[in-house]
Amino acid sequence: MSHKVRFAVGAVLAAAIAVLGGATYATATAPYFASVARLIAHGHPWQIQSVEVSPPSARPGRELRLTAQVYKYQGKPDPDATVVRRVQVGEVIEAFAVFWPMLLLWPVASNRQRLIACLMGVPIFLLLDAATTGIQLVAPLAQASAMLAGNSNPLTAWERYCRFMEAGGRFVLETCAVLITLAIARTLTRPRVDRESHALKRAHEPS
Repeated sequence: MSHKVRFAVGAVLAAAIAVLGGATYATATAPYFASVARLIAHGHPWQIQSVEVSPPSARPGRELRLTAQVYKYQGKPDPDATVVRRVQVGEVIEAFAVFWPMLLLWPVASNRQRLIACLMGVPIFLLLDAATTGIQLVAPLAQASAMLAGNSNPLTAWERYCRFMEAGGRFVLETCAVLITLAIARTLTRPRVDRESHALKRAHEPS
């Protein structure tokens, strides 16, 4: 199968996943994103209340919704603001719909290399999801903290990062994650003799 056909199949598969499985995927991963949000919130005056998918009757479209309380400083008994952050399920499933079809359809040297790429892809994909949707969910909490500190129109580093993702950076991160996964798989499946000869060659190179 040629590269063009592979990527055409991948594009169709990604679109089908996004259309048919968006709400299901968002519902299944909501606990993971709640854990990511709480991990990011650790050390900040933020308290994550819930991360859940909006009901089917919600219009327009289903959303992954984070609800959190923001305090002016840590240890304050009463919250100063309640923040509700909504991310469309289409954005939530985008990383899955791009990463896995691209990884599975990318040409590899052997079935063993593809298997290792899939195994390595699991932790890398979890990090990718945290770096995209996870940060999108918590970014407004930093903005709320800045406003409580007296900045009426803050532009935090979190918000800059979200704008980068919205401007196409999200796809760049997803593609880089695939390439990193494949590079690791190729390194692990390189024949031992090649690795040893490469090491010897580097050892004899002048420093």
